[in-house]
This record gives sequence, C-alpha cells and structure tokens, in this order.
Amino acid sequence: MTPPNKPEWMELAYADGAPQVKKSTSALPTLLLAMAQLIVGVDALVAQSGAETPATANEPVVSA
Repeated sequence: MTPPNKPEWMELAYADGAPQVKKSTSALPTLLLAMAQLIVGVDALVAQSGAETPATANEPVVSA
C-alpha cells in the first residue's frame, strides 16, 4: 500500500514553517511617560513644600 500523496501546496506550506514575529520595542514611549510623571510629581512636591507660614488676614473688629 502506498502512502497518500499530498498536494504540492501543502508540502510548500509545511516547508515554510511558522512566520517570524517581529518584536516591537516600546522603550521610548515608556521612557517619555515616566519622565513626564516624574516632572509632574517633583513639581507638585516643590509647590506644596514651603517653609513659610501661611498668610492669615486679621480683620479689625470694631465695636459700636
């Protein structure tokens, strides 16, 4: 008994193998996002940390 013959296109498809997947690099967008978050975070800390006492307004009370 002879084995069944496969069509030529099947043999070509099996010979090709799996397609190679190109790895995408996302280092630049990740780096830009991290830098933006760092800048905003540092600015928020600098804006809130003041050694000065808060200004208070005292209104004179006039009794009649």
